[in-house]
Amino acid sequence: MGAALPHWSVTVTAAAGAAGGRLLLPLGALFTAALVALILATGWTLTREAGRNWEEARRKTDFVANVSHELKTPLTSIRLHAEMLEAGRVPAAEKQRHYLRVLVGESRRLARLVDAVLAFSRLERGGPPLRLRRVVLADAAAGVCAAAAPAVAAAGMRLEA
Repeated sequence: MGAALPHWSVTVTAAAGAAGGRLLLPLGALFTAALVALILATGWTLTREAGRNWEEARRKTDFVANVSHELKTPLTSIRLHAEMLEAGRVPAAEKQRHYLRVLVGESRRLARLVDAVLAFSRLERGGPPLRLRRVVLADAAAGVCAAAAPAVAAAGMRLEA
């Protein structure tokens, strides 16, 4: 039966001296061929669906891994800066204000990430579509640069929009 059903075989036999054998054999062969075609079509459909389900499960697993990584980054930054403030390791008032700005900025980033995941979840469930809006690219780039500025400065680099 081929690669899809490797352990299956079809055997057609006719009884010796059976009455109406001339008509029975072609009808039996036709019925058998139709049955085999149905089985193969069903097997092919099930195999295709299993492949689709496997691919969808893989995409969902990748999505969860990526979201977890994206959520962990601001959480780590928030925890680091909060622990430094809590331990009193930042005595200068200006440095404390800087740490507080980082905490606020990272918590906003985390909120945006959670909102994006929830919006994606609503879309997956067939909820209302996203509302598109115009964005000034220069403002968006400036926001990204401002968010990345502390890490870029700590690495000894300069970032310009």
